[in-house]
Amino acid sequence: MTEQSGKARPVSQIFRAAIFAGLLLSLLPGAAVAKKKKEKNVERLKALKTVLVQGSNLTAMYVRRNLEESTCLKESAAEEEADAYLRVWEETVPCPMSTERFCLGVGAQLIDRKTDKTLWFRTDDDMGSRLNAGGTQTAGKWVLWQLSSACCKGR
Repeated sequence: MTEQSGKARPVSQIFRAAIFAGLLLSLLPGAAVAKKKKEKNVERLKALKTVLVQGSNLTAMYVRRNLEESTCLKESAAEEEADAYLRVWEETVPCPMSTERFCLGVGAQLIDRKTDKTLWFRTDDDMGSRLNAGGTQTAGKWVLWQLSSACCKGR
């Protein structure tokens, strides 16, 4: 019995190792596709020139006013001329790390006009403490900084 179980262990270990190796190899094509997709997305972000800012809140208005001087992008007046749409929104969210009960949550999403796919997405649900420190323009500055980092670095 001991002799049989001694022989069975190496076979089962080899079998497990083969299964593990097979699983790893099956993941490699997916990782390559994800990397290729990310590179393609970065290329598209770097190629953007015009953006149509969507949103009627204070953050969207600030982004509209300061887009050209704070980023490498220009605001498009017409939807047909835009390379992408920048959707900017604000929402009230519970404040987990503040004495205030509610904070301002800010989000921005950059959508390719041709494909309707999201190129870039950022949210910050704890804008309250920074708003108190930096005034009401802080949310807009945050969106512009994030957008510039994604689209303008390395141009």
